[in-house]
Amino acid sequence: MQQRPRASLPASAKAPPALKPSSGSSVCPAPPPVAVVKVESDEGIHSPAPLWSIPGIKDKAFVDFQNDVHLKDIGLAVREGYSHVELAKRYTTSGMATDQGKLSNVNAIGLIAKARGVSPAEVGTTTFRPFYTPVSFGALTGAHTGHHFQPVRKSPLHDWAKKHGAVFVETGLWYRSSWFPLSGERTWRESVKREVLNVRKNAGLCDVSMLGKIEITGSDAAEFLNRVYCNAFLKLPVGKARYGLMLREDGFIYDDGTTSRLEENRFFHDDDHRLCGRRHEPPRILCAGALAGTGRASRLHHRPVGANGDCRSEGTHDPAEDRR
Repeated sequence: MQQRPRASLPASAKAPPALKPSSGSSVCPAPPPVAVVKVESDEGIHSPAPLWSIPGIKDKAFVDFQNDVHLKDIGLAVREGYSHVELAKRYTTSGMATDQGKLSNVNAIGLIAKARGVSPAEVGTTTFRPFYTPVSFGALTGAHTGHHFQPVRKSPLHDWAKKHGAVFVETGLWYRSSWFPLSGERTWRESVKREVLNVRKNAGLCDVSMLGKIEITGSDAAEFLNRVYCNAFLKLPVGKARYGLMLREDGFIYDDGTTSRLEENRFFHDDDHRLCGRRHEPPRILCAGALAGTGRASRLHHRPVGANGDCRSEGTHDPAEDRR
C-alpha cells in the first residue's frame, strides 16, 4: 500500500535583512519568512523552490493591487537597471500605496530576487513610511479643527501678559498681546488710550521677540537698506533706530520693520513675524558690499551668526569704485 505524503511548513533559516533607513525615517521590520514546503513520500524528501510566479501566463499578473503593478513591470525595472529594491519601488510604484507594501512587498522582493538570480535575503526590504500601523480617520481629522488646526506659538512674555489680562490677537502662528483692559473699561479704545498716555508719561514695553532677525553688515549696508525700503537709511545716526516700509513692485505695502544702526556698517533689522519660519531662530546675516556706484551688485550671503559675530562680504570689486 502506497504511503500518503506528509507535508510540513518550516520557516526558512534566514529572513531578508532590513535596510538601514535614512535619518529621520521609521525603521522597517524584515518581511515575513518565505515558507518552503517539504514533501515526504516513499521516494524521499523533496524541497522545491518558492513559486513567485506561474510560468506561461499571458495576461497581467498583478503584484501590487493598489498601484496596479504587475509581473512585467518588475522584470522591466530589473532590465532597465533599477534592480535595487528601493529603485525598483520607485520605478514601478510597487509598495508605495497606503499599505506601504504589506500586500505586495514579499512577492515583489521574491520576483526581483528571481530576476537577478539572487536570494530574497540579498535583495532586502524597502523603508516603510508612516503610518506602518493603521491610524483611525478620527485621529487624522481631529487635529484640523478649531485651535488644533495649526500649531500655536507663544513669546517668552506670553504667560506674563495672560496673567495681567491681555487680550491676544492671532498674527500668523503667534499669539500677541493686543491690549490690557482694566475694570470699568468698556472698549479696546479706552484701554489703548490709557496705555498710550502711560507710555508718553513714563515708559512702555513692547514684546517683539517673535519677529524675524536679520543683521546687515558691509561697506554698503546703508545703501542696501536704501534700495530695499522706500524711506532713507543712509544718514541714520549710529545708536538710532528707524521704522522702514517695504513696497512691492506695484507699489503696495509688502512688509515693514524696525532697523537699528549699531555701527557705521552694521545694522540690526526686525522683519515681519508672519514671514519668519522658525521660532527663536538665530539671527541671519546679510553681507552687503559694492552696491553703489559700480553699476553692478556684489553677491549677498545669508549666513548664521558665528561665535565672534563677524561676517565679511565675498563680493569681488575695486574698493576705489565704492561711493563713500
